[in-house]
Amino acid sequence: TRDQYGNLQPGQGDDMLIYYYDLQGRQVMYRQEKGNRMKPLVRIRWQTPDLHLDKEGKPIKYESPYGSGSHVYIPERLRQTYRAGTQIDVLFLQEGEKKAEKATKHGLPSLGIMGIQNVGSRNHTLPTDLQLVVQKCAVRQVAFLLDADWDDVSDKLRPGDRFYIQIFNQT
Repeated sequence: TRDQYGNLQPGQGDDMLIYYYDLQGRQVMYRQEKGNRMKPLVRIRWQTPDLHLDKEGKPIKYESPYGSGSHVYIPERLRQTYRAGTQIDVLFLQEGEKKAEKATKHGLPSLGIMGIQNVGSRNHTLPTDLQLVVQKCAVRQVAFLLDADWDDVSDKLRPGDRFYIQIFNQT
């Protein structure tokens, strides 16, 4: 879990800590806005979301450190596939780190995204790690899988909000 100061407390609670690693197996780091220090990216899956509310009072299931940005979760088995340069016919890009890990372990090479709004960067480009996997592993198709609540995003849109869905297919 995490204490009231934002410090990780591994082994001290029932929350799940999700560590992010890049394609070479190095821990993903981000720069803290206050203090300007580099810290490892660790997301938390709260065991009891009702105890962790957002600014609108809604329970939070997953939480990323403030200012850590949007990143792709890369299961270890997919990192091995990437390092070996093994061809991937269909790469699955899906919401959720746990789903990506499970799918990859069962032979469905997958990358996880933090949520539907986290698939691209602010300049509307795909994450670099996704592009590198597609290139090096000669990915033929990318299947984008969303959670069952994918269409709830429309409830939060207001006139003037920008919303993009782009489909990419490399043949």
